[in-house]
Amino acid sequence: MRLSGWQRLGIVLSVLWLAGVFGYAFWHHKNEQQTYPRNVLAVCFEYIAPKGGDCQDLYEKTRREWQLIPFDWRNPTILGVGPLPFIWLGGWLMLIVIRWVRRGYSPQSN
Repeated sequence: MRLSGWQRLGIVLSVLWLAGVFGYAFWHHKNEQQTYPRNVLAVCFEYIAPKGGDCQDLYEKTRREWQLIPFDWRNPTILGVGPLPFIWLGGWLMLIVIRWVRRGYSPQSN
């Protein structure tokens, strides 16, 4: 069975959607690994450093711990793959409705 142009386009868009979801999730994971230790450092300078605490050691410890957290691929998989069947089902239902409406407006041949 050959795929129609719309089906091919749907497959390409589905693959691009999955690549985008995984790309964003990986970028977000790496961004969190950098942002959280910086926030800890800012809070440390504001509250702990005035009392004589060592913020650089706390920052390095936090950064090392966050670097050890592995990328969790389960959530992006659920968020990426989960909506695809519903989108394909919605497209299929829309196609059926459009064909049904077109049949209603076409002259009937007896």
